Amino acid sequence: NKEFRSFLLSSRSKVLDRDDGGNASPLDSISPFNRFYSSPLDALASLVRYKTALLAPPLSVTFQAKTLLIDFPVTNGNNTNGSSEAIPSIPTLMAACGVSFALRLTNPLFSGKPGLENKSRHVLKVSLNIEEAEWDIAGTISNFPFMPALRDGTLVGIIYKHRNRGTRGCLLSIRFNMSVAPAEMLSPHLALDAKSSDLVVVVNPLPLLSTIATILDLSDLPFRTIDESRLSIPINQTENSSDDEAASVTENLADTKIDLNTQTGVTIDNMLIIFMLDRSKVRRGVLELNIDSIQIKTETNGMSGDIIILPDSIALRAGQIRHHQPTLKYGSLEWNVLPFKPLITVDGARLRASAREIHAMDKESTSLSTYVTKLGVDVKVGAERLNLNGSPSTIVALLSTI
Repeated sequence: NKEFRSFLLSSRSKVLDRDDGGNASPLDSISPFNRFYSSPLDALASLVRYKTALLAPPLSVTFQAKTLLIDFPVTNGNNTNGSSEAIPSIPTLMAACGVSFALRLTNPLFSGKPGLENKSRHVLKVSLNIEEAEWDIAGTISNFPFMPALRDGTLVGIIYKHRNRGTRGCLLSIRFNMSVAPAEMLSPHLALDAKSSDLVVVVNPLPLLSTIATILDLSDLPFRTIDESRLSIPINQTENSSDDEAASVTENLADTKIDLNTQTGVTIDNMLIIFMLDRSKVRRGVLELNIDSIQIKTETNGMSGDIIILPDSIALRAGQIRHHQPTLKYGSLEWNVLPFKPLITVDGARLRASAREIHAMDKESTSLSTYVTKLGVDVKVGAERLNLNGSPSTIVALLSTI
């Protein structure tokens, strides 16, 4: 049967001879690859089981929207501290333009191409693009007198798009890929590529924390523990078990081990973070942290990994907000940079951190086969130019914004 032979080739499996039937792979193995079947009937049963699974056929989901509005309404809050009064939430409205989302899920067992059976197989691909976005407070100063507001009573939001410079690209672009190697031990590989341009973030903690609390209340999903039924012996019986039974438990746990490695790349262009000197009176001034360009790269394999941060130019300046127009099409947050020297200027900075697993023999143990695992971390930081300008009062104002 052509489909049956293709299944064995794609899964890198084989049917053993009658004399080697005792070397067959266990039926509860977590990986469908590199299996040894005792008979063609067992292999056929696995093929039927995998093909009739819910996620066996490829799944594609696409979503596009010219304008997407997400409303976080007012809630009565939760009484988590046992007090008689519950804290109400702060309503916010998130608006995004030019939204596109795509998801593709494939079964790695049937995604291998002829001649490339030994290559990694794609499992999940996710992409998200947002051209413009704005996150505002849905209310006025009369409703929330403790929130920062401008002279006209407009409340300051959280996220805007910078319009004072020419647009460099999409406000947010995310690509996520997950693939697995066709091996007996599953080795997922995660790759994340994110890009952001012209993003303005206001450090406005009260509505942000309120929105996070609302999302957590809505999700409220319970955590799942280890499924003891997958073990050959229940965990609560291992204390009274023999050595052979304990070894069986250890072997089954080892079969479920997953070796995870990740690769991440983040690029940020023209990002501004606004710190308010006074949380209630915005007109007293703000601090603008201008990140002209920054690249973040990470690679991990188990406990080992590297992270590299390469910011092009970072400057912290004093400014004053002059205009706020909370309209999606022409919405903007404008401010003037005061004619003073920047408080902090960093050019050509570089940060690199490396972590490596070190296996060494335990000198305190009497057994020669006892090893300990240590994690060695090496951090290097450097910059071509670093300037600090600020009086003691300015430093105090800076610390108060954090």
